[in-house]
Amino acid sequence: MKKKENVTIDFSTPGVINMRFECKYFSTFVAPFDVDFSDTDVDAYIVTKIGESSVELKDVFKVPAGAAVVIGSEYSGSYSVPQSINKVDALDGNLLKAATKNIKDITGKYSLTDSNLGFVFYPIPKKEIPAGKGYLEVESGAQYYKIDILKSFSNGITEIQDFAYEGNELLKSVIVPDSVTKIGPHAFSGCKNLSSVIIPNSVTEIGEYAFSECESLKNITIPDSMTKIEKGVFQNCKNLTNITIPDSVTEIGALAFAGCPCLTEISFPDSVTEFDSFVIDSLTSIVIPKSAKKVKSAFEHCKGRNKIIVSDGNPVYDSRNNCNAIIETMSNTLILGCSMTVIPNSVTKIASNAFAFCEELKDITLPDSIKEIERECFNNCRNLTSIIIPNSVTTIKDSTFSNCKSLKSVIIPNSVTCIESQAFFGCESLTSIDIPESIKEIGDMAFSFCPLKIINVPAKKANFYKSLLPEKLHSIIVELPAEKKTKK
Repeated sequence: MKKKENVTIDFSTPGVINMRFECKYFSTFVAPFDVDFSDTDVDAYIVTKIGESSVELKDVFKVPAGAAVVIGSEYSGSYSVPQSINKVDALDGNLLKAATKNIKDITGKYSLTDSNLGFVFYPIPKKEIPAGKGYLEVESGAQYYKIDILKSFSNGITEIQDFAYEGNELLKSVIVPDSVTKIGPHAFSGCKNLSSVIIPNSVTEIGEYAFSECESLKNITIPDSMTKIEKGVFQNCKNLTNITIPDSVTEIGALAFAGCPCLTEISFPDSVTEFDSFVIDSLTSIVIPKSAKKVKSAFEHCKGRNKIIVSDGNPVYDSRNNCNAIIETMSNTLILGCSMTVIPNSVTKIASNAFAFCEELKDITLPDSIKEIERECFNNCRNLTSIIIPNSVTTIKDSTFSNCKSLKSVIIPNSVTCIESQAFFGCESLTSIDIPESIKEIGDMAFSFCPLKIINVPAKKANFYKSLLPEKLHSIIVELPAEKKTKK
């Protein structure tokens, strides 16, 4: 039989049904009344047998009302139903339909039912599919089945499989039945129109990125049965404004709420003991619960952070003297600051990335108690205008002030012996710098992409600093006058 292009079939009596189809696949439907294809250029078949692994079709011209009809197949005979029909675990086809009314003759269709494996489809001829429930139409040559449209789940399902609804833009709301204990990774990822999700307390596991890229989702409540929020679960949910985390949760994974610009406040319960890296990037106010023992770099990408509090009683961290920072108590290391931070004199070290991406930070006083500023500490502080390095510091480490676009003034003390690579990379407002005599080493690209017009160095040291700096900067190196010794 010749291959057909898209065709519209017009059933004019007693009503009109338009169905478009491609011969590459076959579509099964139940004839609403007697249909005669004798004078048409349409290949029609009726389903005569459904076995455990095949569907038998018969070539016909006339189809009686109520029969299951297959349109547009390239040949008649036996059509294989894949052996993987017992488990929906891949992404091919758009086969699941939603019944708009009760369907009593479901020959050739499969109904959603319970299984320990997850979603299972099996033939149930001469039974009824209730309105609103999902059903499957068999597709020729399909290797797997994908759930594409589903208005509701059936009770008894215990698991929503990995990638089950990924990219389904027709899905607007989900009510997970209380028989479900697991929602697999990426299960609803990319469901851009999904705005409502109700998760019961029966669910104990929600996989990585399960609801990522759900751009219409605004509110979510994590059930009391959950102990961990996995990596990227709600990443890039652009309109998520509110999330309720129960006190059963002890761990929050990396990127869990990253890319959620409307989520500016979260109340973390006292049960949370561990935050993984880059958990969220939109908070303005950060409150660390007294139970937290591991914070890592969870909040360093929160560009607008202006308030930080560590709850009283935390055994690992504190925000002493209302300093608006997270300080590791035992080591006196400041691990996270914000635009309103006042560094206490008891702090001896500032951790890497402690102020990174803090775009509201304009100035900061570094006390003399600080002996070490780790790499990338002030990276991408785009509004920081000036900095005075305390004379207790000996090294300006890699990328410490890189991409500080507004930085105009830097005072380096005689205690500093080394400026490491890219320390001031991309400081687009830095036009001059004074290099003290103590400097013995300058790393690669330390001042790259800085519009320097003058580099002041100690008297008689020009040649030495030319050996440390790239040739293109040699012409702007200027020796300062030698200091006159005072007569006794």
